[in-house]
Amino acid sequence: MVLVIDDYPPMGHVLKKLLATYGIPVQCVYSAAEAWEVLRGIPPDVILLDDAMPGKNGLQMLDEIKSTPTLAHIPVVMYSAGDDPVRIAQAIEHGAVHWFVKATTPWDHLLGTLQELHAPPA
Repeated sequence: MVLVIDDYPPMGHVLKKLLATYGIPVQCVYSAAEAWEVLRGIPPDVILLDDAMPGKNGLQMLDEIKSTPTLAHIPVVMYSAGDDPVRIAQAIEHGAVHWFVKATTPWDHLLGTLQELHAPPA
């Protein structure tokens, strides 16, 4: 299962619909608090994490995930509308395995990344 963490529900719906067409199960949450409710249960295979969120941003959430022993092994792919090389480097340094830009990264690139990370189909 892929967990999508994004404060913008339409983006979550787009990702869920896209991944569902490839048989990849997705759960969407729209805040860090909702994410922690899911992460306390059965952990996902992969996390897609928006960087630009109010309150706790993606980098802060990434740090918390990677510092939690039961979750640290989960691959986290971060994304945002921006492609700031400094921010991308920070995300990778903090443990993200990849970064994609919402408006410009081709969907097949995201799907390929998820396949590499072994996000299993339903």
